[in-house]
Amino acid sequence: MPSKNQLRTALRGSLNHILRGFLLCLVLSGLGACATPQVAKPVSASWEYKIEHISDSGFEDRMNVLGKQGWEMVTARRSDDNLSSPIGYEVIFKRPAQ
Repeated sequence: MPSKNQLRTALRGSLNHILRGFLLCLVLSGLGACATPQVAKPVSASWEYKIEHISDSGFEDRMNVLGKQGWEMVTARRSDDNLSSPIGYEVIFKRPAQ
């Protein structure tokens, strides 16, 4: 069994190692090394929006067409437009104002 002095020395060494790592991270975080990188988002002065009802059968094709036109889906929910339309999705799109 280790003596009290050996335990103190081992504990002191472990604590010093942890403390040095913490201090190093604090110093480097000032330089951005330990910080989470920030991703710049494009800034647009204004947006235009579009709401569409898209049926299940044409969903993928319509999404591809709108994507090529620069529309980005914001949200979608399951819905039916009215009693005569097939069940599908109500989709909200946005793109930078043109």
